[in-house]
Amino acid sequence: TGLSSSFALSANYPNPFNHSTTFHYTIEKQSDIKILIYNIQGNLVFTDEIKSLDPASYTYQWNGNNSNGTGMPSGVYIYKIQSNTGILARKMTFIK
Repeated sequence: TGLSSSFALSANYPNPFNHSTTFHYTIEKQSDIKILIYNIQGNLVFTDEIKSLDPASYTYQWNGNNSNGTGMPSGVYIYKIQSNTGILARKMTFIK
């Protein structure tokens, strides 16, 4: 039957962004969450895992750094949220 509309990922703001950007996501049931950010070539540059979140809406902020803390270059990135019920993704633009 597909995913419930209560699993959602908002557009990031600001977009394009310079120092950091924020997006909101909503989960429909208790879930482990993975935040994944890819460059436009499809290379995974950042991951964050959040364990056992209760059903609710959450805010996430990304500062433009990769998983090692190194600043990423200007460009288009794909941000993805993965939960127990599915995966959602959107595009964002980083301008240094």
